[in-house]
Amino acid sequence: MDADYLKQTVGPLVASALSSLVTYGYDATASYPRGHDPITFIAEYLIHHDKAAKNVAVHKKYRADLASLQSAFAAAEAQEKEARLRMEEEIKVKANKILERQSIADEESARRLAEDAARAAAAILAAAKQANEASEAERLANEPRGIPTVIEEAEEGKETEDAEEAVEEKPDIPTDTIAEEREDAE
Repeated sequence: MDADYLKQTVGPLVASALSSLVTYGYDATASYPRGHDPITFIAEYLIHHDKAAKNVAVHKKYRADLASLQSAFAAAEAQEKEARLRMEEEIKVKANKILERQSIADEESARRLAEDAARAAAAILAAAKQANEASEAERLANEPRGIPTVIEEAEEGKETEDAEEAVEEKPDIPTDTIAEEREDAE
């Protein structure tokens, strides 16, 4: 029973001390705490083992904490990247919706302007047509109807005299042509 206790408690520690002695070797000329013989080295190893074990435990804990922090940082970085990508996608979708609405509004505005321009052009054409009809009606109303005025009769008489003079000046014109010119003048 005592042998089992020693194997469980002291055995691993003595095995570790012997392993360190073999690994690092023995130096009889060294002035540092290893001592001058292997027994002193093992004794000092056993004395300082508690500090070393604590340092090893602290170092292992530090490395475990560092590994967990690194994994947490990597996970947070991945989440941030994913959130950034989602946000960029949402911004693109919203921008596309805004551009689409703006495009629709621009098309609607252009359509309204075209309709307004068409209505204005139609109104202008209608007004011009009415103005032409009114001026034509006024011209027709002011035009004499079948009763020749004194000025028109004088102009017609002058035209017939001019035609007769032209016939007298040009003897080689046949008389049929003169008659036609008189009819045309009338």
